[in-house]
Parts: sequence; C-alpha cells; structure tokens
Amino acid sequence: MALMDNIKKRINPIAGIESPWVIFYFLFWFTYFSYFWLFVFEFNQHGGLTVGQANIWADWALHFTMGHAMAYRELFLEQSPLLIGNEFSYPFLINMISALLLKAGMSMVPAFVLPSYLFSLVLVFALYYFLNSLFKNKCIAVWGAFLFFFNGGVGFFYFIQDILAADNSWQLLLNPSKEYTHLAAEHIKYISIINSIILPQRSFTMGFSLTLIALAIVLQAFKLSSQEGRSKILKNYFWSALLLGLMPIVHMHSFLAAFIFLSIWAVSDLLYCDKKRRIYRLKHWALLALITSIISLPLLYHYYFNHIDSGFIKWYPGWYAKEMKMDWLLFWFKNWTLVPLLALFAYLYLAYSCFKNKLNVYQIGLYLPGFVIFALINLVILQPWIWDNTKLLAWSAVIFSGLSAWLLYDLILQKKNGLTLTLVIVLSWLLIFSGLVDVYRNVRLDLHRYEMYGKTELELASWVKKNTAKNSTWLVSNKHNHWLFNLTGRQAVMTYDGWLWSHGYNYKQIQIDTKNIFKRADKNLLKKYEIDYVIIDNQILKKNGLSPLLFRSKYLLVKKLGQYQIYKVAY
Repeated sequence: MALMDNIKKRINPIAGIESPWVIFYFLFWFTYFSYFWLFVFEFNQHGGLTVGQANIWADWALHFTMGHAMAYRELFLEQSPLLIGNEFSYPFLINMISALLLKAGMSMVPAFVLPSYLFSLVLVFALYYFLNSLFKNKCIAVWGAFLFFFNGGVGFFYFIQDILAADNSWQLLLNPSKEYTHLAAEHIKYISIINSIILPQRSFTMGFSLTLIALAIVLQAFKLSSQEGRSKILKNYFWSALLLGLMPIVHMHSFLAAFIFLSIWAVSDLLYCDKKRRIYRLKHWALLALITSIISLPLLYHYYFNHIDSGFIKWYPGWYAKEMKMDWLLFWFKNWTLVPLLALFAYLYLAYSCFKNKLNVYQIGLYLPGFVIFALINLVILQPWIWDNTKLLAWSAVIFSGLSAWLLYDLILQKKNGLTLTLVIVLSWLLIFSGLVDVYRNVRLDLHRYEMYGKTELELASWVKKNTAKNSTWLVSNKHNHWLFNLTGRQAVMTYDGWLWSHGYNYKQIQIDTKNIFKRADKNLLKKYEIDYVIIDNQILKKNGLSPLLFRSKYLLVKKLGQYQIYKVAY
C-alpha cells in the first residue's frame, strides 16, 4: 500500500473538515480577485485613467501596446510593435483575446481586465486541482495553495519593527506603507507572487493556470500518484497535449517547466513500472510527446527559433545571492523563510519511506521537478533581467508549498497534542505572514493609485485613431506608458528601451538615429524609417535640448494639445 494511502487512513477520522476548508478557499479567492479587478482601474476627477497597483502600472503598458496593435492593425502581428523592422516574438494569446474583445466593440478597460480576472479564478481552481491530484488530499491541497499564494520571507520582522516604532501603530497596522516581500535594502527580492506575477503578468497567469491543469490531467491519465490501476491509461490525455502544445504562444516559461516535469515523470514511471507493461506505457508517453511537438514546434520555429539570442542564457550560480554578494542560504531564508527546508525534509522523508518499505518508489519522481527547477534558477539566468527567473521559480513554489503543507499536516496527525499543534500554527504563520501583509495591502487600492494616462492623452489617442492611417509609423518619446503606442495600435519606431533590453532586441543603432532625428529634424533619417508622424513633448524637449520651433519650421503641425505637438512628415 502506498505511503499516501497510509496517510489517508490516518486522516479519515478528521476527513469531515476537508469540505469546509475547500469551500473557504474558493470563496476567499473568488471574493479577493473579484474585488480587486472590479476597482483596480478608475477614472479620476480630472478624467485621467488610474490604476491601483504599481506593477500593473509598469507591466500593462506593454500588454496595451500589443493588444491594441492586434486590434487596430493586424490580428497576427509579423512586425514587433515594440521596435520597427523586427519580427514579432512574444507569447501573445492573452493579448489576442483582449484584441478580439476590442474588435467586438468592448471598451479598453473591460477588454483587458476581463480575461485577467477570469484566468485569476482559473488559477485558483488549477492550483487546487493540481495539488489535490498530486497529494490525493483536499486539506493538503488547500493548505499548499495558501502557502503558495501567501509566499514571503522575513519581511514581517521589519513590519513589526515599523509598527513598534510608529507614532500611530494602529494606523500603520491597518495601512501598511510598503511591500514587505520587497525590501531591497534588506536583500528581500522574492516579491509576493500575487503582487509581482499573477496580477500584472497576464501571459503568466494564463499559461501557469492551463499548464497546471494539463499536468494534473497527465497525473490522472497515467495514474502516477496512486497505486492501483497503473498498468492502464484510464483517461484521454489529448487535451493535455493540446494545452501544452499551444503554450509557446501562451507562456514560454510554463512550456519549459512542463517539459521538465513531464521528462522526469516519464523517466520515473518507466523505470519503476511493471516491466511487462513498460513498452505499453512508453508508447503512451511517446504519443503525448508527439502530439505536443506537432502543435508546439511550428510555433516555436515561427516565433522564437529565429529570434533567440544566445546572450539570453547565462551561467550565474547563486542568482540574487550572487548579485547581492551574500550567503546563499541566508538569502533564501530571508526571502522564503523555511519553505525550501521543510520541502526538502518532506521529500527526503518520503523517499526514505518509499525505499525502506518498498512502496511506490516512482512517486519520488513526482516532486523532483520542483527541486530541479529550483537548482536551475539558482545556477542559470534565462533572460537578460535577472528577476525573470521568478517565472520559473513559481513552479518550484507549487511543489515546495505542497510538500511543506503535507509535512505540517502529517505532523499534526502523528503527534496529536497541543504542543505539536502550537508548533504547526507558529510555523504556518512564519511562512505566510509577510505575504499575507502584502496580499492585504494589495487590495487597499486607496493606498497606492497611479495615473496611467491623463485626460489629454486619452483624447489624443482617440484623435489619432480617427484621423490617421492605422499602418502609419510614428516617432515618439520612449516612456513606457506613452499613449501613442499603448492605446492606438500605431507602429512606433522605438518604444520603451527597458522592454527592448529585457526581450533581447538589438536596438542601439535605432536609439542613436532617433536621438539624431529629435536633435536635427533630419529628413534623411526620417525617410530611412519611413516615419509619417513625429510627436514632440516635454520629455523630448528636455532630453534632447530641442528647440520647440525646429520641427514647426520644417513640418506641418496637425495637432496640438497640452504638452504634445503632432507633426506630419512630408518628403
């Protein structure tokens, strides 16, 4: 009998608590995400569009740019909307959904919010579904999911310090002044996964959710997490292969994570299955890989193989610990408290029990991908921006959170006394306190609201869409939330250089040329990029020392509103 079956026997006396916790889990997150997405965008008293989350203010400008380009220019982009003359390479499906909603007549805010809201709820279900499929226990699934959503380090220690030092402690307790899972001065960089990834990174939320579901289907189809019936494939896994095959245009990090998971699961299954059935099971694993490859390889070839820069991948042992020149173990304790340690202990205990009792040894392979991915992100940087490794770290977090929950739950079951219960409660609070503070602060939208576009900028975007050709080319300043390329779908010569650097574009020459155009209104350079319109604003005037009259003396001013002057270029 499997180890998990032994555990299941022990929990039978308290099995009645499972359903209430499951109901609470879904009700809590449904309420949380519904409230957040309903109020995150608002128009202020001046007519500007504001957003109540800093990371959405930072990240969604990119998604607005892509979504509007697909809605107003072409649904399947060939040229990157981020940099002229470059092929499009990005997991775009979530933005295509918003583009289709825009084409159907929906206004901008609901067209982008609705898919993100729905996939937030899908993620809540997918995480529970995956953990329950893996551990075969509802309580562990709920507990592990809460540990995942409330990730954090020792930031709560500084939160308590701030409360004790504040003139009005209750005021700070109810209104946290900063993120306590993001304290750069204290070397805390593993930000709340809700604040930093799930809410702002639209592709992640969709890809992570669907990949969790796909992996859960594989678990059930191959019956990897149970003892009985493993000699036969009991369910159709075509939908899993379909979801995974589409993942290159949904979320590439999830596609890579799924490859690691399934490779390890397949090897473990084939090593420890009945030898007589090995060929049979190998055929099914091969079929899963074949269907996934038939769908994914053309997408990978078209959108990535010709655009990947070898500089993307870099050997960097230690990850942020190396960056901050601090001890690796100390870094992870400060950023994730005891979760990695509890997960490792739980894994070693499970492995020891499996080998000692000759139980389902293959089951130790089920949790191994979490540790492999954790090792990978601590050894290699997969994109130019070091922080982007957290998109893979989330996959380790799923396994680590589940194992930690299993260990704490099993501890209660084995030692049914007050001391053990107290220890488990203290440990649980230690694991989630910082994340809980930030998740609470996140829905206090009154504490952090930022203007994304002013009334003038929204009016100009509307004017451009009505009065200029959709395929026109524009030269504008490169601030990340520039209304022109964010809201109109028009092609900018160059957008925000932070995007271009982090996505591996070679943009230095174009950057030099754009600066020269702004300095001299150079007609030859304008012709080189076939620029139709130039927008001069205060940022351009300040950065380039440009005379406000230079462009007016050479080109036709077609629109002026606020600080913005729009010139039509004639050759």
